[in-house]
Amino acid sequence: MKLQPILLASLSLISIYLAALIVLPVINTPLMIFQDDAIAAIVNSALTSTVAALIATPVGSVLAYFTMNGSRRFLTPLIMFPIAIPHTAIGVLLLPLVRGLGAIDTWIAIVLAMLIVSTPLSFATVRGALKSMGPELNEFLRPLGVKEYWVYWFYTRSSLQSHVLGLLLAWLRSFSELGAFLIIAHRPVTAGIYIYESFLMGGLAYTIGASLLLVGIAVIFATLLVLIGERDG
Repeated sequence: MKLQPILLASLSLISIYLAALIVLPVINTPLMIFQDDAIAAIVNSALTSTVAALIATPVGSVLAYFTMNGSRRFLTPLIMFPIAIPHTAIGVLLLPLVRGLGAIDTWIAIVLAMLIVSTPLSFATVRGALKSMGPELNEFLRPLGVKEYWVYWFYTRSSLQSHVLGLLLAWLRSFSELGAFLIIAHRPVTAGIYIYESFLMGGLAYTIGASLLLVGIAVIFATLLVLIGERDG
């Protein structure tokens, strides 16, 4: 019973937050201009995010297993650092590589940037699941002569839901990327670039509609994350 006041207070704060985030911008922007380019930009982001997430998930999984135990765990900061620095810096660091490939303002640059910023989330999600399983399976199978790739396969099969969570997180992080694109990939236009450029050119009227659509997409995927996480629990 003591939790009810806390729950009500939390719901009230969430309601105020949603009102400030969604309702107030709509009220203050009576004229909303929704351009066809917005849909194309969102579709571009969705497609490239899917490609990046499908690559980031197995890469993150292999890295999670590789760094699970022993001295290799000290490689973890090198994998996780992209989440701790501004992503414009990621774009700057990728610029020599992308320029050398002749891939500035291409699909390759977009997917590469998404891959760099999303892999740490997939890695961390899977690594947490593998660590919770402990080293017992590895210690049991390896003396029996089981090859390491089969041990990895057993660990992966036992943590499939965590891999799905890692996939969704990688997709969401890829979909929301902007900072790196400002350096290496203004084109093809993605959702973040569209919002940024439309706001600079036309203000709120040209960006509120697309922003609310992005909120809806994010809520759908966040709901999937909660449902899968509860099932995993």
